[in-house]
Amino acid sequence: MLIDIHTHLSDTRSTLNAIVNCEPNEFKPVDGQLYSVGVHPWTLGEGREAVDKQTLLRVASHPQVVAIGESGIDLLRGGVLFQQMLVFRQAVEVSEELSKPLIIHCVKTHDIIAQLRREMKPRMDWIVHGFRGKPTVAQILLQSGCSLSYGEQFNPESLAVTPFDRLYAETDTSTLSIDTIVQALSVSRGVDLTQTIIDNVEGVLIGPKSVK
Repeated sequence: MLIDIHTHLSDTRSTLNAIVNCEPNEFKPVDGQLYSVGVHPWTLGEGREAVDKQTLLRVASHPQVVAIGESGIDLLRGGVLFQQMLVFRQAVEVSEELSKPLIIHCVKTHDIIAQLRREMKPRMDWIVHGFRGKPTVAQILLQSGCSLSYGEQFNPESLAVTPFDRLYAETDTSTLSIDTIVQALSVSRGVDLTQTIIDNVEGVLIGPKSVK
């Protein structure tokens, strides 16, 4: 079964084939549902106090949480840069401590994300979600060791340079189904990506800690 690695639309459709994103203080697990939990950089610009690392660690330890995030850095919106970077580093630490991959929000900060990955040398996969950038940007992130997730809007040239084993798909806030999005990605790439994406999700996101 195709798994949507990142969606925010849990209130408007069935998401049992998706990883639902939520903030730590909003985590109210439904039986059988998979989640990612993290502090979005936008919330830091809304006057909210950042969730401390121990709280994130406690919530993210739940067996239905299979990924950390989305967390990241955004130069166009969110808290001040040093605060975003502090919260992001905490998310990386939680990802490593719990052996759960990191879902990344990256806006105009691909160089920062790439440098942090080289500096921090994480074991876990970093998946830049909703990637729409140019192939030159894709290459910078890929060369640093990141993976890329594509949604309804994507750059075909970037998709073309993404290795099969570093490729994911998502709906994010789109009303399209994950099957429709994967079909569009497959047409663009000229090959059926369904099994590739299933294998990648099962290998990285849905491991021994997942809920059966």
